[in-house]
Amino acid sequence: MKKLVGYFFQGVIYIVPITITFYVLINIFNLIDKGTKSFIAFFLGADNPIISLPGLGILSLLLFVTFFGYIGTFLIAKPVLQYFQDTLQRTPLIKVIYTSVKDFVYAFVGKEKKFTEAVMVCMNKDSNVYKLGFVTSKDLSNLGIEKNMVGVYFPHSYGFTGNFFIVAAEHVTPIHAKSADVMKFIFSGGVSTMQAPQNNNE
Repeated sequence: MKKLVGYFFQGVIYIVPITITFYVLINIFNLIDKGTKSFIAFFLGADNPIISLPGLGILSLLLFVTFFGYIGTFLIAKPVLQYFQDTLQRTPLIKVIYTSVKDFVYAFVGKEKKFTEAVMVCMNKDSNVYKLGFVTSKDLSNLGIEKNMVGVYFPHSYGFTGNFFIVAAEHVTPIHAKSADVMKFIFSGGVSTMQAPQNNNE
């Protein structure tokens, strides 16, 4: 009996949100459809053939929802988000943490991705120890560092942290593989399989 009661409430959890969502959408659709037809009838006449076009209500609903999505994004959400970001960037201690995390996230998903050049770095020639990482800085002249040095970020396995090292460019070997596969390979501690690089001549 307890299992049956549990299944009943589980069904309620599944059905009620879906039912309410469809109920609201259907009512909005009917309201917009009637409003659109009334608007056309008022300005173009009740006998206008546009009123009887199939899909007019769906098109009106899509335009209506898209319009409010645009208004909400650019006139409501964006200004509020921008104000929140400006406040964080002006706060002394939080500014350092926020901007660092923001730049790190943008390096993954931003327009100018940084973790795109996967490399293998020789850490110790005597013992042939290598680490996988990503070149994030090729020009370190703003730090007064010579040109043959590059900045490499080494992600940690099973964690969202890593280390940044400045190494000699001669110790860096590019890896001809997808950066996403290399990141997954590092994160899994070498457990995840990687696809063989494709031959460009094929």
